[in-house]
Order: sequence, then structure tokens, then C-alpha cells
Amino acid sequence: MLNTQMVQIIQDYPLGLVATITAEGRPAVSPKGTFFVTSATQIACAHIRSPKTIQNIQHHPHVEINFIDILTRQAVRIEASACYVRFDDAESLLKSAFRNIWADFEPITKGFMIFEIERAELIRTPSYDLGINRDQLVASYLNKITG
Repeated sequence: MLNTQMVQIIQDYPLGLVATITAEGRPAVSPKGTFFVTSATQIACAHIRSPKTIQNIQHHPHVEINFIDILTRQAVRIEASACYVRFDDAESLLKSAFRNIWADFEPITKGFMIFEIERAELIRTPSYDLGINRDQLVASYLNKITG
């Protein structure tokens, strides 16, 4: 599912936008900043301040998550089934993967949202179709950011 390029984007830009469905059937999008890759078919993030997202995935476990590399104008779109595991109930491998990246957040982490990937897609800006290359895009957007 996740290829090397997708994993790199998630590692470099671990802020994922998680789209869920509320119990009332309304869409809800929430940023989560502690994502980590556990395998080619699974990602996870810490539950620190996510009560509504946890509630939503308990009603409707199907989610979509987007990670965006703003400089290269590429994104990873993931469709997944989500579940929640309390920190004390999490497997040691999950805790270890979390600690490798986010150890400072362990004292305030209540648990993990685990996402079993059903489909993953790399999305690229149409600029690539026009022949603009990665380095040109990075330079252009760094110039816009630093102005």
C-alpha cells in the first residue's frame, strides 16, 4: 500500500488531516500532528486531545487522511479503517514505534488511533504535467513563504 515516497512524505510532514463522520452523519476534519508509520499497511497517531475524533471513529470507523508536502506540491491520500486503543492496552511494538519519534509526548498520550490502510494514493499538482520539476516547485514555494 504505502510506497517509499508516501512513507517519506508522512515522516517529513506528520500532520495528517483526518476526515471522519459524526454520529449525526456530518463530515468532520481534524488535524493530528503525531502520526507515525507502523508498516506499509498501517499508520497510527497519538490521542492527546482527540475526544471527538475518537467518538466519531467508534461510530463510523471509515476515515480518510491526507498528508501534504507543501513544497513539492505532493500529497498522500489514505482511506482506512480506524480503531482506538488505550495507551495501557497498546502492544509494545506500537508503543516502541511511537517512542522512537514522539517520546516527549508520552506523558500526555491517552492512547492511539490505529489506521488499517485500505487504499493509498500519491497525488501530485498539475504543475508536474506542465513540465515543472520538483526543484523548481520547491524554489518557487520557498520564495513565497520567505517572501
